[in-house]
Amino acid sequence: MSHFNVIEKIKNLRNLATSANAYEAAAAAKVADKLIAQHRISEAEIQASSKVDLPAAIKADNPLYETARVTSWKNNLASYLTAHYGCKMINDFTYTAESRNRISRYYIIGNKGDTEIVRFMFTWLSNEIERLCKKHCKGKGRVVCASYCEGAVDGINVQLALSKEEIKREAINTGTSSALAILDNRLELASMAMYKIYPNLRTERKSSHRQIDINAFNKGKADGLNIHLGKSLKE
Repeated sequence: MSHFNVIEKIKNLRNLATSANAYEAAAAAKVADKLIAQHRISEAEIQASSKVDLPAAIKADNPLYETARVTSWKNNLASYLTAHYGCKMINDFTYTAESRNRISRYYIIGNKGDTEIVRFMFTWLSNEIERLCKKHCKGKGRVVCASYCEGAVDGINVQLALSKEEIKREAINTGTSSALAILDNRLELASMAMYKIYPNLRTERKSSHRQIDINAFNKGKADGLNIHLGKSLKE
């Protein structure tokens, strides 16, 4: 099954994923993650048994998103998803000729199938976070909205870590650890490709002095734990 077929299948779950019923939303997201995990492991098993070379890591043609003002929670969500699916992300920024304002363009580097999955999940989850933010934080101000969204992404990151651990345990039990090793190697290949494309790449370090509303953050985190991948990959 191609990654495009997997994406088409999880697109069909979006009506449930945006349901007002939190249990339906969580169930749909859980099924989506299971489909992705099964697809990626099956693909890696085929590579291992046939001893074919790993697909080349490439830079996606179009940016994951671009912005004149970096939104912290979107940047974090993109970073967590790219790492989870064996990819790297680069801010290939430029400056406008008129005002010299900086335009950030975030590109994904990795196996083509993985980059498409990252793009789909980022779009789905960022839209879901914004939808829930409007529902819970409308009229409460910028700090509350930003804090809620950052909390939601934090909850999603917890789910990513839990999901990865469960995948590892299941792989050990089913004897598919070699497939996971191939998937882990994709992140290394993506990193090598990134430095080949950008040989003079330097990491930016920026201090953050954002205000945080802890109640909004905690509410967002609780919702992030609920809307994302589910604590288990089992039905």
